[in-house]
Amino acid sequence: MARKYLFNKDYKFYKGNFHCHSTCSDGVATPEQIKEAYMQKGYSVVAYSDHNVMIPHADLIDENFVAITAGEYNFSDQYSRWPNDGQYHLNFFAKNKDQEGFIPFEMEYSTKNVSKIFDDAHKAGFLCELCHPRWSYNAPRDFVDIENMDAFEIMNGGSERATCDGECEYEYDLFMRYGNKPVTVLGGDDNHGYDDRFWGWTWLSLPELTYDSVINAVEKGECYASWGPEIKEAYVEDNKLYIKTSPCKKIGVFTNTRACATAYA
Repeated sequence: MARKYLFNKDYKFYKGNFHCHSTCSDGVATPEQIKEAYMQKGYSVVAYSDHNVMIPHADLIDENFVAITAGEYNFSDQYSRWPNDGQYHLNFFAKNKDQEGFIPFEMEYSTKNVSKIFDDAHKAGFLCELCHPRWSYNAPRDFVDIENMDAFEIMNGGSERATCDGECEYEYDLFMRYGNKPVTVLGGDDNHGYDDRFWGWTWLSLPELTYDSVINAVEKGECYASWGPEIKEAYVEDNKLYIKTSPCKKIGVFTNTRACATAYA
């Protein structure tokens, strides 16, 4: 059996934060300050997903940095109150870097409504992500049946730092086993302040660092999310999976059955 790479061996990996807040909503840093801080930490991509606004920052894009035009839109169920109300936090990534504003939508708390929002967003040129379902107090019934989803936030650094509920591996596992289709996993910081930065990230496998290549990688799943080890190489050969990483304690491989495996350091 010929070797099949999970990531193109001729591409480079670029580090990204796909959930970020600036002074355009409730963040403490300007978009320019965020770019400077994240580039100093080795990031090449930041999605500026400010709350309930869609503001392009194409002026920040250069050969070493891509600013993704994005927005986080949220609404709650109508039956409970904070802090145990279910919420939907949805990120939308514009395929057009100069996109201003988002589409109108209903704020009904249901998987049917979120599926419709995602469908309408697709038609308007957006990729759609479900954010931090554990922090959002989402039960499986609140997300497993969502259709038209492009990405699932498996790691939210801000939530993990503040309340230890930003890692959503279990929720993602449920969606992959019982949901409608495989989706891309993304990681980000959800950073509002200074101490919730650099916790969760996304590694993108790209032929070049451009806006379109980043969007294409998210759409096709040519990326992975983490808050720990890096995946250096991953391929299948002779019905065996080979993975090379930076130092780690263990590697777990999960499927949609109990046929799983773990290797320990």
